[in-house]
Amino acid sequence: SAARSPSAMAMRLAARCSTALPQQYSSVKPVGDRVLVKTGGAESATEGGILLPSSATQKQTKGVVVEVGAGKGDKQPVALKTGDNVMYSQYAGTEVAFAGEEHILLKEADVIGTLADANDEGTLKPSDDRVLIRVSDAMDKTEGGLILTEAAKEKPSTGDVVAVGPGMRDESGERKALTLATGNTVLYSKFAGTEVKGKDDVEYIVVRESDVIAVLA
Repeated sequence: SAARSPSAMAMRLAARCSTALPQQYSSVKPVGDRVLVKTGGAESATEGGILLPSSATQKQTKGVVVEVGAGKGDKQPVALKTGDNVMYSQYAGTEVAFAGEEHILLKEADVIGTLADANDEGTLKPSDDRVLIRVSDAMDKTEGGLILTEAAKEKPSTGDVVAVGPGMRDESGERKALTLATGNTVLYSKFAGTEVKGKDDVEYIVVRESDVIAVLA
């Protein structure tokens, strides 16, 4: 499996301060198409157990939905439910702390998808017009036969679609199905999407269907 690029790892290291609500407030009800997600706060150590300084704490991008808004009118209720394990865009939302716990308020559109297994990002079910792609393995050798180090391997921009979202809603609230399907081998924009890692270090990326350039055969 290809190693993550330094730039991708750096994107995970951004930290923001949450808004601490006064103690008299013990609940938060999202408005419109927003959801309230309980997070674990920022990660203070790497997977290898190395403690991180406060300036480099890893911002969580997963959590559990604890409250949902009413949606956009009668035709577009929020599809997420309380108890759903979700992943969300790293720079989205407003972080709030209350009742001694960290939360984030998100628009439903900022939720990348739901997780069947909270501990395995490879079980992600994409939201809206997103697709989950298993990234192709990076080439180990150059055309001339030179063996590449992990750092020198070019990041792949091809892979196999393993899950697709239900599509975006139109003005009537109906979903417009995606043209891509599971099993498609695709070429996608090199700078698009959100990288995720499943069990056994399998590399995936979540992109919008519009970021897929071609279907390969």
